[in-house]
Amino acid sequence: LRKLPFVTDKGATVLLQDVAKIVIAEGPPMIRSENARLSGWVYVDVRGRDLRSVVHDMQAIVAKQVAMPAGYALSWSGQFEYLERATERLKVVVPLTLAVIFMLLYVLFRSGGDAALVMAAVPFSLVGGFWFIWALGHAVSVASAVGFIALAGVAAEFGVVMLVYLQNAWKQHLAAGEPDNEETLLAAIREGAVMRVRPKAMT
Repeated sequence: LRKLPFVTDKGATVLLQDVAKIVIAEGPPMIRSENARLSGWVYVDVRGRDLRSVVHDMQAIVAKQVAMPAGYALSWSGQFEYLERATERLKVVVPLTLAVIFMLLYVLFRSGGDAALVMAAVPFSLVGGFWFIWALGHAVSVASAVGFIALAGVAAEFGVVMLVYLQNAWKQHLAAGEPDNEETLLAAIREGAVMRVRPKAMT
């Protein structure tokens, strides 16, 4: 390398050793930069806890114990950054999804009460999902959040079918001349619920 020749702007040929000092030393395999500034990366693998809580704890410790000199900046990237972006989107998507489900139920039943009754069953299915995740020792992630959205749709679907069966059973009892009282209502509920046991168990 010291004997490597190159041509200057004036056309003269000089050796590299004449204009530079060449030494062999240990150093990083590459120099990283971000926005035209030198950057260093610290990699962290998280096990046994969810990523968000770990990063929040680290942010609190760094903010308390590390004083950044002038010209230095600190940012948290990787999967945590993607998780934060997805969380912000889910804050909009989840309420919008629930609103769309309620609107579809209202169009189907033509009754706000019936639509609200079906929607009331959705939180119980989500609670069961959270219990299942906790029992398996998993952490809530973007993938599980998407799964909860799908679960809400399935729960609403089951509620729709159940309500339809109950309404049909109630109408059949009234059409048969049975009195409109609590006993007839309970009989219709039992009949409609029993008819839905096998389909629910299969799905």
